[in-house]
Amino acid sequence: MESKPELRILIGLPGIGKSTWASKFVFMNPDHRIICPDDIRKEITGDAGDQSKNDEVFELVFNRLNTLLQSQENVIIDATGYRRSNRKKLIEYGKKHKAKIIAVRFCPDISTALSQNNKRDRRVPNFVIINMHKKWEEPSPEEGFDEIVIV
Repeated sequence: MESKPELRILIGLPGIGKSTWASKFVFMNPDHRIICPDDIRKEITGDAGDQSKNDEVFELVFNRLNTLLQSQENVIIDATGYRRSNRKKLIEYGKKHKAKIIAVRFCPDISTALSQNNKRDRRVPNFVIINMHKKWEEPSPEEGFDEIVIV
């Protein structure tokens, strides 16, 4: 039986520990690849926080995702994914490639996110995190997730 690739979609506010978790996970599971829109932003603009080229950034996210899943690679999407609309196309790509789609949900605790964000080198403005928290949508199996892991 052919094994299915895994698509892990990280879901959490900025500063909550998604990138740290992804790095540790890949260290323990080197057969996984991370796609991070912030890293692609830095490739394109020189600044991971520059939102001016998001269309181009997400075109590359989906191109890389498609290539990796097509090659049966396991993928972690390291982005906030805090709204269903942000996750929909990722899930569609996973389904297209018959991947096991796993939501990795980080607690949407606003005080922890704000506190940890203030300790980062590259800080997200607090009002952005607060707005994201207000618009937070819990992941659900109805979206197409095969599994939801709470971190």
